Amino acid sequence: MAYGVEYLVAAGKKAVHAMRRRCISLHLSGPATMCKLFDILVLPILSYSCEVWAVNPKVGAKAELVQRQFLKQLLGVRKSTTNQIVLAEFGRFPLQIPFWKQILRYHNRVCALPNSRLDKLALLDGFWNSNPPHRVEALSGNWRSDVRRFTDTHGQQILYDGISIIVERKKARWVGDFLLDTDHSSLQLYRTVYKAKYSVYQYSDYLSTVRCYPHRRLISRFRCGCHGLHVDTGRLGKDSEHRSREERVCLVCMSSSVEDEHHFLFDCPAYSHIRQQFSIWPHLQ
Repeated sequence: MAYGVEYLVAAGKKAVHAMRRRCISLHLSGPATMCKLFDILVLPILSYSCEVWAVNPKVGAKAELVQRQFLKQLLGVRKSTTNQIVLAEFGRFPLQIPFWKQILRYHNRVCALPNSRLDKLALLDGFWNSNPPHRVEALSGNWRSDVRRFTDTHGQQILYDGISIIVERKKARWVGDFLLDTDHSSLQLYRTVYKAKYSVYQYSDYLSTVRCYPHRRLISRFRCGCHGLHVDTGRLGKDSEHRSREERVCLVCMSSSVEDEHHFLFDCPAYSHIRQQFSIWPHLQ
């Protein structure tokens, strides 16, 4: 199964390369258009037979790498940029969510088959029977046990009432985990300024309004936290030891202030002559 997924990933990367090359020849560079083409041309390749293999999140993560690399190339950010921020810029979700949508649809189709069908009997035998403990242990790690664990978490009856309800719940849960994540310091400013509420978790407007790619790339790098300020580049010291945020002070004005986005835009005296060139600056003070 792992080899088959790797084959799909390789085919997906080839499809992305061919799509980007064709878009260049047609002078198509809008991120919104590129994302739509990705969903039409690449996602069907990555999700081929995902009803079988995507129940394992570790296997599904291999296909997710293709989407992450594609989105990071569109933004022009580093490969090490926080994945949650990159997805949030486009208002997109991990591929595991649409994968589970297809898995549940397949599950419902099998359940709707006549009871004389062998695949229907196998499904019923694996899910709903009172299996002895040793049999449940034997099923651990396969398709039936993974889907059964999922249905136990979300409720078996809801599978027949509406798969879209489960999909929306998983999206809301992913956004909630994104807003409450405290492991990545780069998410603090981004959550506060750009994606503070679930209602604004959507495609960022500047990706379409800023047509010049170098300018859009600068904005994307600044928003995603890979701007080159010391709060970003000073994570590791001379001995490759992690530095706290308070230790990443500004080396331009040699003050004790942390060189973060706010200090760079509003406080650092080394750039005061540049700020005065803009008529809007007095209103921001």
